[in-house]
Amino acid sequence: VSAPANPTTQATLLATTTITYNGASMSWTNGNGARRVVFLSDSPVVDPVNGNFAAYTANTVYAGTGQQVILDGTGSSVSVTGLALNTTYYVKVFEYLRCGSGPFDYYFNATTGTNSISFTTCSAVSIPYSESFETATVPNFASCTVSSSHPLTRSTTATGAAPRTGTRYQNIRWTPTTTKLLYSAALNLTGSSSYDMGAWYLTDGLGGWTSIRLLANTAPSVTGATLLTTVSNPTNTSYQRINGTYVPPTTGVYYFIIEVVHTSAPNDMSIDDLYAIPTPSCFEPTALAATNLTASSADVSWTAPATGTTPVEYEYAVTTSATPPTSGTTTTATSVTGITIAPLTTYYLHVRAVCVPGSDLSSWATSAGFRFTPGDTCSSAIDLGTLTSPLSSTTV
Repeated sequence: VSAPANPTTQATLLATTTITYNGASMSWTNGNGARRVVFLSDSPVVDPVNGNFAAYTANTVYAGTGQQVILDGTGSSVSVTGLALNTTYYVKVFEYLRCGSGPFDYYFNATTGTNSISFTTCSAVSIPYSESFETATVPNFASCTVSSSHPLTRSTTATGAAPRTGTRYQNIRWTPTTTKLLYSAALNLTGSSSYDMGAWYLTDGLGGWTSIRLLANTAPSVTGATLLTTVSNPTNTSYQRINGTYVPPTTGVYYFIIEVVHTSAPNDMSIDDLYAIPTPSCFEPTALAATNLTASSADVSWTAPATGTTPVEYEYAVTTSATPPTSGTTTTATSVTGITIAPLTTYYLHVRAVCVPGSDLSSWATSAGFRFTPGDTCSSAIDLGTLTSPLSSTTV
């Protein structure tokens, strides 16, 4: 009886499909072995040799150091967690045959080609931090940005599913009816310093969105996390912000987490424009409004922030984009009359407080869109009671 031969075709085209702050996913093309084993290590992989030994025990949570089996079987992909930030790891896939009932006789193809790679996990990012999903390749996140229990970026729109800025956003779907978790990038925070963090969210207006919670933790996990704030039963159909303040006890790497709990009743929620900044002392104006709209002008107003440093002036801009501008016109008032507009065009009012000119400014506050529609005024409304059937008339 001839001894079994080593597999003649090695696994090929090993490549990472996703790299995060503490993990990675990878896939490959199988060779002609009956099975394959995947090794991961924080130093170059030591190749296996033929022999008689017990079955491999695979674990997709890395132990932290040394060479570890992360897959033993017949698959062609694997995901691993438990990795360290900004660290290089080495991976190799080997085709093999085994005989017996344990311990087994092993016969490996130990050649090296495209069955071997190395990769480096993501680095923590500095403050200020922002994420608008614009680098995402729909439906996936870009590497080293955010992670999620149910990743789904979109560029198409529907009720409750739309970007706040740009063209991409994280979509929360009703199915499956399980808690959804969105994790920020790994953030370098200084102990005892105060940070504001959060995101903007939009719903489809339906009931069943039970809660949105904002948490902070030293790992992308709700276990042991600090609760910053909760929004209960949201039904807003224009973007609103969820914001929390966090003071880390020590200097290190932290994450903030957005947790969405829901029933099967609603359809879509959107999350966009994640951020983390030093807690400001100069706060945003509130109650932005546009009134007295005509075919050529509008009046705008806002309310001074109730807390923080008293603004010495404001910057404002009226634009056709919901994305705040880089600068605006300054005024010491909280209202401006006679802003030039055109009919049938949607505008947005952007305002920020200036507490110290050139150095201490609030974030921009942005109004809901507003527009003037010709004929949409009482003075030019048609009194249908004065017309003879069949009714026919126009307004200009």
